[in-house]
Amino acid sequence: AHLPWFGALSEVRKAVLVSLGFQLGVSGLLLFRNTLRAVEEGRYADAATSMMASRWARQVPLRASRLATAMRDDDSAAFRLDEDT
Repeated sequence: AHLPWFGALSEVRKAVLVSLGFQLGVSGLLLFRNTLRAVEEGRYADAATSMMASRWARQVPLRASRLATAMRDDDSAAFRLDEDT
């Protein structure tokens, strides 16, 4: 409901946002305003850069790097769900 454009995204990019929402809660995800605006506008490299500039990325750098790469490249190989920090 908060992201009416979500359905138009690729499966990989949807999975990135779902993962963020699961990790941070929907309210936490919605704080990623610059990232979400970039995704909505199709500026995926900017979205990935914004993700990596966040406090979340400093807390979970490996996961953040993988998710940002998946967002930027629309690459399911980058979206691995193995354990990380």
